[in-house]
Amino acid sequence: MLRVEWTRESITALTRNAKVSARDSMGEYVPLPGWLVDPSVEEMTFGLVEFVESVHPDDRSAVVELYGSALASPGEVISEHVRFGPVGEREHIDLKLVNLCDHPDVGAMLAIAEPTGLIENDLLDAGPGGGHRPTGWMLLDVDLEGVIKRVEGDSMSMLGYEPHEMVGRLPAEFYLAEDVLASIRVRQALAADPNATITSRRKWIRRDGSTVWIENSYARRPNPLPGQGDVLVVMWDITDKIADEEALRTSQANLRLMAENFQALADEVPAAVFQCGVDGAVGFHNARWSRLAEEHDRVERVRDLACESARPTIDSLFARMAASGHRDSQSVEFTGADGDTHWRLNLRTVAQASDGEVSFVGSLEDVTSTVRLRDRARQDPLTKLMNRTAVEAFLSDALTTSLGDLLVVFLDLDRFKTVNDTWGHDVGDLVLVEVARRLTAHTRPSDAVGRWGGDEFVVVLRHGVLEHGQSLVERIRGALDDPVEFEGGSWRPKASIGFVNPSPEDSVDSSIRRADQAMFAEKRRR
Repeated sequence: MLRVEWTRESITALTRNAKVSARDSMGEYVPLPGWLVDPSVEEMTFGLVEFVESVHPDDRSAVVELYGSALASPGEVISEHVRFGPVGEREHIDLKLVNLCDHPDVGAMLAIAEPTGLIENDLLDAGPGGGHRPTGWMLLDVDLEGVIKRVEGDSMSMLGYEPHEMVGRLPAEFYLAEDVLASIRVRQALAADPNATITSRRKWIRRDGSTVWIENSYARRPNPLPGQGDVLVVMWDITDKIADEEALRTSQANLRLMAENFQALADEVPAAVFQCGVDGAVGFHNARWSRLAEEHDRVERVRDLACESARPTIDSLFARMAASGHRDSQSVEFTGADGDTHWRLNLRTVAQASDGEVSFVGSLEDVTSTVRLRDRARQDPLTKLMNRTAVEAFLSDALTTSLGDLLVVFLDLDRFKTVNDTWGHDVGDLVLVEVARRLTAHTRPSDAVGRWGGDEFVVVLRHGVLEHGQSLVERIRGALDDPVEFEGGSWRPKASIGFVNPSPEDSVDSSIRRADQAMFAEKRRR
């Protein structure tokens, strides 16, 4: 599906060198806007029902579904490949519908048919032994008194009578009682205007008492010859056509009901539910998304709700899923534009058109409280560093993804007990918070810094360790060079530091234990 901001120029480009028709929301033909008429555009002057009748029977349901999809998706190009034209001369076309009923310059649904160059010879499939039956027809010649003088065509198949059995009878004998008055009005209208051509639809009664839908076209003969009637009636069996129209009406009603029910259901969902394209521009959405858009300035795309640093991640997710070439479902969490709210974006690929355009449905959930609870569960309450559980989880992932380029550093503050004994535990806490701040400032965003317990810290370094491991450790050691100032005095921190490069045999526990042992070895040397 393709969604664009439609301008006259883009609409003209879409319809150029194609067969185009305009229809209202009920599928009835309306003229093309004057500005869209172009020598390269061939206007199709018939409505949806007539179009469906000209489509291969096996493709008609697809056209009806296509129309329903276009009704439900204003502004989107909905396309389908169908076979179109008379039996034996059907051509393959790419049919596109775009609902511009609300567009100020169009006010209609546009149907664009582009032939692919393929012709299908389906004569062998037509007829009684084929996949679909031909349309039956008859011709009646009726005199001034309304008596049938001549019958041509497939009267036996349509009504069950041989032509000579109908000659000399009134057409009204074959009508339902409620249609007799309408037939009289037709003759009165022809008498009033001899140049008129009148078309009607009614049921005719067959010999066996059943009925058949027939479309009748009445025309006066200007100067009938001897033996000819005054009125010529051309009749077409439209039973299948009526069935298709009823199926279309039912489909439209069902689609409207489904759309209303889906919208009502979507509005009850506490999350913001939406449909969008690869650029994240939101089309269909529920009430929750509307409220979000009202609460924030200029929210048109999903990324507009994210902080600046999170937007590339969202753009990358859309691009990655669009390029995958198959239906997919992924989630990502990000910080909102206000810097405080946390969102979870759930995204699913729902369609990929032949031109490569992808559509998504998604939802946005406010997970701020969950993120805060999760952070507290993984955070040391004093220093705000990772706690032991979080460090172990980080190291477990690093042993899987970064083994060989990984360094585990264990750090223990020397003589920290004297701080608590001399100045009290409040100053001791201040010193631990300052050490945590310095360790964080002297490591990289890809590294992890955690408080292991008491005055012990663990730092996990990954990426670039093979080339710069020693210098990274020295940076950590240098973080403690300056004294920590506090009211009533200062304390110059020193630390014993041990580090190891985990081997393939190492686990989380063994990696920490070996780094701890290396730290004690250094403490003994000092």
